[in-house]
Amino acid sequence: MSHPLFKQLTDEELALHEAKNKDYANKGSALGNFERVSKILGNYPKLNLSDPTVVALTYMMKQLDAALWMLNEGYEGQVETFDKRMQDVHVYAKLARIIKRETGVVESNSGPPVPTVIPIDPPKNHMFRKGKP
Repeated sequence: MSHPLFKQLTDEELALHEAKNKDYANKGSALGNFERVSKILGNYPKLNLSDPTVVALTYMMKQLDAALWMLNEGYEGQVETFDKRMQDVHVYAKLARIIKRETGVVESNSGPPVPTVIPIDPPKNHMFRKGKP
């Protein structure tokens, strides 16, 4: 006999899967999001999949694909709306930029890669100064 909550948790997961699947695969393959993103990643055979920047970009691509699929099929997501997907894209883009900068090298538009130093200056506000304002 299984634990009493096992079936309840399984039913909750099934309901979530079905709702999210409508967002990712509406009128298409149930695995469409994975299939489309894998085709895109297949264009980059030398990509280092263990690079955190690549992981962030892949997560971003998953959200972008879901938004494109919504537009393609003419529907709004049930679990996450188009706007929420775009917010996720923005978040992942910023995270990828942060990860890339924290690795110590950022591409420069005017020459070779340059070491990155992220200055952390104390706030200019007098409330944060030591001593009297």
